[in-house]
Amino acid sequence: MSPVEKPSPKDAMQMIASAACSGSTEAELTIRDAIRGDAAVAVGRVRTWIANNLPHATLAQCARSLCVSERALQRTLQDSGTSLRKELTHARVARAQQLLQTTDEKLESIAKEVGLSTSEHLVKLFRRLMGTSPNEWRTQTRAK
Repeated sequence: MSPVEKPSPKDAMQMIASAACSGSTEAELTIRDAIRGDAAVAVGRVRTWIANNLPHATLAQCARSLCVSERALQRTLQDSGTSLRKELTHARVARAQQLLQTTDEKLESIAKEVGLSTSEHLVKLFRRLMGTSPNEWRTQTRAK
């Protein structure tokens, strides 16, 4: 008799996700149908998931939580003119704006809270999307 092989951690997670998504509960069917059908609903669900899972959101986790494959999620987002990276960037900058406006936290702390490794990365993303640095934005917003 040969010993039973244990699955790798990645394979185990995929098996768990498959089992969780194969229950076909009404909620899971709704999510799967939204991803496969109405792209606007799918993007909305992705945005909600990202907002609830920053700073540690990944494509694999998002796809697993929505009971679809990573590739299906990528295609759906691409068909909507976006990507998970773009959605993460927008969510990170939006959360950084909230923190800049409501706290006195330093940029390094805000960067970590939104899932970025350095304040330099935050400044780069923020400037690209907002046209100004986080500190300048904070000053302008608070002056109003």
